[in-house]
Amino acid sequence: MKIILNLISWAFKLAEANNARLFFIGQLLLSVTALSMAYLAEHLGFKPCPLCLYARVPYFLIAFISILALVISRWRNFFLVLIIGICGFSVGLAAYHSAIEFGWVAPLETCKSDTSFAFLSLEEIKSKLEKGETQMPDCSKPELFILGMSMAQLNFILNSFLVVVTTIILKRRIWTSKTN
Repeated sequence: MKIILNLISWAFKLAEANNARLFFIGQLLLSVTALSMAYLAEHLGFKPCPLCLYARVPYFLIAFISILALVISRWRNFFLVLIIGICGFSVGLAAYHSAIEFGWVAPLETCKSDTSFAFLSLEEIKSKLEKGETQMPDCSKPELFILGMSMAQLNFILNSFLVVVTTIILKRRIWTSKTN
């Protein structure tokens, strides 16, 4: 809990400082860390379900946008809006994934464990056959829990936090530019 409070405190200090460059560096590091953790978990034998794989895409986009924002400083407000949208999409995806895990909604066809190779490329199918894998993991049965929460639930919390912080930073940047 103390870690979360420190993160919130850091985020508000960052918003007060109105330092977008530091924010985008933080977003880049956060995205790389989240992707590294996902790939590490996969390397350790935790198989990602289709929704877990989709949940990685926003982190790639945020990393790319953060790099662009560090290079093209005059578009930083636009990049902040993009990040808010991407994180908002990620919140929705994580909420849906969590709802599947809790059994509140029915999973997509690609999320059922009886779905074997739907929506996979030929290379992915070949790789899975060589490894003896004939089914995708079920989205309703998370394999990895951290602090008692599934990765989808953690993703929901993280991206909700990012939406709020990014919105505050954007609002302060706009407010500061109007008052100057």
